[in-house]
Amino acid sequence: MRAETTMLSHILTPDAVVLTIGLLAMVAVAPIPGVAQEPGALPFGPGETLVYEGRFGAFGSVGIGVLMISEEEMEGRPVLRFDFDFEGRVALMSVRDHTSSWMDPGTMTSLRYEKNERHPLGSREESVRIFPAERRWEDAHGPGGETPSADPLDELSFLFYLRTLDLEPGTRHTLDRHFDHARSPVEVRVLREDTIRVPLGEFAVTVVEMRVTDPERFGGDGRVTLSLAHDEFRTPVRIESAMPVAGSLTLSLKEGWRTAQRTDDTRRSSTPNPDRQTPEGDLR
Repeated sequence: MRAETTMLSHILTPDAVVLTIGLLAMVAVAPIPGVAQEPGALPFGPGETLVYEGRFGAFGSVGIGVLMISEEEMEGRPVLRFDFDFEGRVALMSVRDHTSSWMDPGTMTSLRYEKNERHPLGSREESVRIFPAERRWEDAHGPGGETPSADPLDELSFLFYLRTLDLEPGTRHTLDRHFDHARSPVEVRVLREDTIRVPLGEFAVTVVEMRVTDPERFGGDGRVTLSLAHDEFRTPVRIESAMPVAGSLTLSLKEGWRTAQRTDDTRRSSTPNPDRQTPEGDLR
């Protein structure tokens, strides 16, 4: 059976005004009013694929980032799998990042997290199993520890979790649900409403900034800024963050689609196919 595909050029109409906001951040230590945690109410699901143009500072377009959602089974229960892949070059330097996260959509907690990052000054590799009920985690490449919360998340799954929140401009939150104590807390500010242009088009967005604590990255303290479209999916149309060596990385949405078919039947490559035919109206 063919998968029904919805192109983001039709989904993400700039005139769609549904003021719902998420952000790229770690998750709150206590429940925040407005969280929609019922799986059927989530603004994302299997089959979502977002393709971004990457730019490092003044170097211009240097790479492509892809963010995907699929569905798998883990320990007898269905889970959402999130994948982020980025490959880019700045002058003669190569930067690669592959990150995966497995999340229980019913409890909105992370169960597994993997990261493989390579750049000229070094690398980072994590392969983490998280046990929420036991409030602990293990890393195949290093020591584990206790989680600060019984509802832990990781640096990729919190992006999706926070797309379920309603946040008003001017509000602040101290977030402390990362599985690793060393990476908490995170301070989040909802900055403003704005209108921005990305390769896919012009969108009304809400801009959110977070300050990340990470002893091994960002010099221990970094900022990430997320621009979320005012649509029913709270789509992240621009993500700005610090990257080793190259400095500031900006990811701007250039292409995307959502399919109705389960992605464990139609798993896509993380690398966009340049020969894929673009239907009329796609990306316009």
